[in-house]
Amino acid sequence: MLNALLISYRLLLAKPLYVLINVIGVALGMAIALLILLYLDNQFSFDKHWQKDIYRLAIRYKSGNEYRRIAAAEPHIAPTLHRAFPQIKHITKILPTEGTIIDYLGNSNFYTDVFFADSLFFKVFDCQVLQGSVSNIFRKPESKEIILTQDLAQEIFGSENPIGKTLQLRTTNAFTYDGEYLVKAVIAKQETSHFPFKALISWNYEDKFVQNSWVYTYFTCSQKPSFIAQKWEWYYQGYLKRYFPNEDLFLKPIVQNVRDIYLNSKLEAEIYPNANKNYLFIFLATALLMIVVACINFVNLNAVRSTQRIREFAIRKVFGESRQELLIQLLVETLILMFLAFLVSLMLTELALPYFSQILQTPLALRSIFGSGFMLFWVITFLLMILLSGVYPVFYLVDIPILNGLKNILPKQNYRISFRKTLLVMQFTITIVILALTIMVIRQLNFVKNKDLGFDNQRVLVIRLPKSEEVFEKLDTLKKALMQSPDVFKIANSAEIIGTNLISQFRFEVENNGKLVEVVMGRMSVNKDFIDVMGLEIVQGRKFDERDTTANVALIINEAAATYMNWQNPIGKNFVISRDENGNPSVIGEVIGVVKNFHISSLHKKISPLVLVLSNKIGNLFLSVSPKHREEVLAYLQKTWQEILPTEPLNYFFLNENYRKHYLNEEKLAQILVYFSFLVAMVASLGLLGLSLFISELRLKEIAIRKVLGASRWHLVRLLSKDFIQLLLLSALIAVPLGEYVIHLWLSNFAYTTQTSANVFIGAFLLTFLIVVIPLFVQAFARVFINPNKFLQAG
Repeated sequence: MLNALLISYRLLLAKPLYVLINVIGVALGMAIALLILLYLDNQFSFDKHWQKDIYRLAIRYKSGNEYRRIAAAEPHIAPTLHRAFPQIKHITKILPTEGTIIDYLGNSNFYTDVFFADSLFFKVFDCQVLQGSVSNIFRKPESKEIILTQDLAQEIFGSENPIGKTLQLRTTNAFTYDGEYLVKAVIAKQETSHFPFKALISWNYEDKFVQNSWVYTYFTCSQKPSFIAQKWEWYYQGYLKRYFPNEDLFLKPIVQNVRDIYLNSKLEAEIYPNANKNYLFIFLATALLMIVVACINFVNLNAVRSTQRIREFAIRKVFGESRQELLIQLLVETLILMFLAFLVSLMLTELALPYFSQILQTPLALRSIFGSGFMLFWVITFLLMILLSGVYPVFYLVDIPILNGLKNILPKQNYRISFRKTLLVMQFTITIVILALTIMVIRQLNFVKNKDLGFDNQRVLVIRLPKSEEVFEKLDTLKKALMQSPDVFKIANSAEIIGTNLISQFRFEVENNGKLVEVVMGRMSVNKDFIDVMGLEIVQGRKFDERDTTANVALIINEAAATYMNWQNPIGKNFVISRDENGNPSVIGEVIGVVKNFHISSLHKKISPLVLVLSNKIGNLFLSVSPKHREEVLAYLQKTWQEILPTEPLNYFFLNENYRKHYLNEEKLAQILVYFSFLVAMVASLGLLGLSLFISELRLKEIAIRKVLGASRWHLVRLLSKDFIQLLLLSALIAVPLGEYVIHLWLSNFAYTTQTSANVFIGAFLLTFLIVVIPLFVQAFARVFINPNKFLQAG
């Protein structure tokens, strides 16, 4: 073995260019695969840290002829489910506040990751408590208590002990929970959770808006939760039906293990956008394909070098070396090259990791791979790479007859062997598919960014208003001051913000065919100027005006709601919004108009039914501004705010930026695919260069004879290139249906997509053609300039 190591070291040292190309080719493939595995390890670790099985109860309901699947549950389910099913140990509910200002000693900041939680939250979720205690948290409805995560506690208090300190909270939305909150505990950060909260606050039992909202419901139980689905009808009739006097609304349970939510749940109104499992499979496929291409590259380059070692191995056989010793020699060389490639891949991974983490907006560390299940996968893959990359050249060399080896003769049919052609077709096919997918991802991303959303999101600026007496008193002054700017055209109010996944779902009783039926639709509380500010189009009836007051509750629905109710003429239809204690309708709304469909959320989801309710709730300010003078508008806003509300934090954003958050996964995928496509192309070019060198090496005498007989250089270049071009065309035929399937799989994540056209595959083919032609023609031209006498005299 030591002798094999010494010989391998000397041989490899004598061929530095060969070693460099081989090591770089394999190292690039391994580094890319390792980067992807690190990211996949992070994504597959979500909600795996909980020590027990926790389940979320979501709801599928049918109203009319339409089914909808909501991640939240009807608010009466949490208190009644526990009473109906003794198998349930603990059940808890949470609700995002959607925007909270936290003030400590005059320092205020705005946070979106604050949740209402009840007293059983820590019975269900076993969070790590770092300071304080959660044993009796949130038990008293009148107490205002708050739990902070470690990062938020450090941000607010620094090194100061936060336990027992008081924070001032103010709301910026329809909920009411302002006041002083006592810090009871600090818990560990929740980075890999499908709802990564920063703070939990006492459940608000006084706010009717909170009590009537659909909530996110979690529970633990003593057995598998299949009993809920099995006995749901009994539970519905015995416990829930009293809350649903009209039977048109039909609820069915969706029980999800929390470990499955981040990767598998595709329900409406998720707390945060979940991962897209198809994207993760695309990343995994890219990692595997990079390894395959690297192996192909390694095999082909070894084959090139093998043509120069036929005589060496024949002589070693003559001097008595056994077939086993030759096999060991070649395997040792392969192991040395692969080990060098592995070390280089680790260095490349460490160098690329900060940039890769920045693109993915995910903290990654190389050491994390060693404690995960992906480490075993990586080791197995590494061993397979050695096996697949080394075995073929080994048997190829040692089985050449001694006489042929001494004469340096290789049987002509060997260089036409279908195995190598298969490898090349695989390289071309992989390259075309990845390039086609990259082009399609970029096209779809441009499509969703430029699609008409039904309103002018480029010119809408949103200001989240703190709820305080000072803001209430100075709101009119603020509006008038803002309207003094020539770049501010109009101002409206809305309690909710479109472009989020958290548009409130409400249960309405709706007049249909002479009776009241129960439906669940999205609800937004807006003032009369909202339609104009957003640039929405009224297709039936009218918009809000001075004739409407909050007393008679004027309503405007979207086209999806009219279709949902199968209304040809919805104007004048009545909605029962709430009932009094005796069950009589207390608040009735009337439909005065229908607005053209606009995208409440991203293009991943179809437009859902929506009701715009005329309301005086302040909520958020929506400003219609000049899109060409954004910087001037922001400067004027900051100056005006500082003059009128100097003690209040200013939080604002443009609506198009809010929509862009929905496509972060697509932007990440596009960036990664662009880089990986380049690297795949580079590694594939190295493999092609190796195989073309191998074939031309075997045909040097043929080239020399053709030159003597008068063949032109261009004729020889075509001769050396023809087989590769034919294989490229074959690869294109294979890549089109395969690429079409991959693209279709990816586009299935969108409700609205651009069209797949032949241009996508034509572009991918042309790029691959360039990748093929450049290294092919470079080596082909090098061969046609050989001196024919040298090879003809060699015999």
